[in-house]
Amino acid sequence: MQTRKSWREKLEKEQGLPKIVDIPPKMIKRLGQGKMLIPKPCKNCSNGTYALDERST
Repeated sequence: MQTRKSWREKLEKEQGLPKIVDIPPKMIKRLGQGKMLIPKPCKNCSNGTYALDERST
């Protein structure tokens, strides 16, 4: 029996991100035509906290 992957393992898995894709037809009305960026997960955000700009601390 295989063990389930933790959310951290899923987050760290190589997914080919960031990538640029065409905006899907269902989103065109809201965003307009063009392309959008799908970012890769932030390494500093993987523990539930968000990376802050040094100037804001």
